[in-house]
Amino acid sequence: MKVKVKVKVKVKVKVKELLATDEIANNTYLSLWVEKAFLHKPHKKHKHGIHNHILRKEIIATQLANDMVDSLGITFFNRMIEPTGESASAIAIAYVTALDVFQFDHFQEN
Repeated sequence: MKVKVKVKVKVKVKVKELLATDEIANNTYLSLWVEKAFLHKPHKKHKHGIHNHILRKEIIATQLANDMVDSLGITFFNRMIEPTGESASAIAIAYVTALDVFQFDHFQEN
């Protein structure tokens, strides 16, 4: 069991490193993921500070990496990059788009 957890953590770290780019952080569609780091939706008066936080890029990348690996497994990212040749950013954008189009959050709640 401990080996599986260690592998999962290593994969999350690697995916996070690939996603911690300006292309991801400056994407208005993906930048909303910075708010997912908080248990409760941030109040309007705090949003400016959150969206301009010095670690915003890393927070977004961590949230995306954790969600992708937790939802689709440790091999998902490589299975998407290798055959398509797309960038990590393109894979993340496609993933988030699919989540939103198919309302996956709503599906998980029910």
